[in-house]
Amino acid sequence: MGGGILTRPRLDREVDARFNLAMYYQVEGTNLRVLGTMHAFPVENINMPSWIWDGFDWCEVLFFEAPDWQSDPDAESVAKLPQGTTLKKLVTPKLWRQLNALVTDKQKLTFLKPWVLMVSIETLMFYLKDGVEPQFRQRLAKCPKQVAYLETTRNAAKAFETVPYRVYLKMLEFTLDNPIQRKKASFDFYNAWVEGRIADFKNCLNNDPMSSLFPTSGQGMTIARNKNWMASFKSAFSSSRKTLFVVGAGHLFGDGGLEQLLAKEGHPLVPLIT
Repeated sequence: MGGGILTRPRLDREVDARFNLAMYYQVEGTNLRVLGTMHAFPVENINMPSWIWDGFDWCEVLFFEAPDWQSDPDAESVAKLPQGTTLKKLVTPKLWRQLNALVTDKQKLTFLKPWVLMVSIETLMFYLKDGVEPQFRQRLAKCPKQVAYLETTRNAAKAFETVPYRVYLKMLEFTLDNPIQRKKASFDFYNAWVEGRIADFKNCLNNDPMSSLFPTSGQGMTIARNKNWMASFKSAFSSSRKTLFVVGAGHLFGDGGLEQLLAKEGHPLVPLIT
């Protein structure tokens, strides 16, 4: 596609009847696109859909959610509990034992905030492979593009911390007490995503017991962050540069999802079919 403002997407490939719609969208009336991604893949199935690479190849500017945690100098301070507080003081003896069995760095575990553990717990529990964002970062070494971020690590932390620590601790307990259920849920999300089954992906979101048991968690983990991200979208609406926003697929749908927020701005997401 050209670099001008687009009013509607051009469909460059034939529709594959096996799929519904990929989680790959044009922001109507703009030169922006959005990819709904999975941050990590189950080792049993590490397929990357072709539309993911289409997005990477198409764009000139690439927005990630936040800087890579491993290389961000702010990450360590953001993740630490306030001085005088330790995680052991906040958790039950059972949960402390469970976390110690998973985390090899005992010194770091002592001072980690509960939400930091919650967002990484499945990576600790299950053997997962690099998802979309890590693979994009690897590709950038060979195919450089302008990179930007929807939030800083500190801004993300502020959103996460709008939810009380006790909620994250209950979520951790539920996850660790139900590993088979959580692994199946993770597989269900991935399989719906990789096969372009958007309706099934939405059903996974709606039926996930983590949402029904801990409804306030979504306020900090998803909704507040989405609202903050809209400033970057709005500032790019008039850009002539081909700009791709790469976000976890769970940020797209439901109340407070990007699909809804962009539609309210008069720029709905239009599916790009592959």
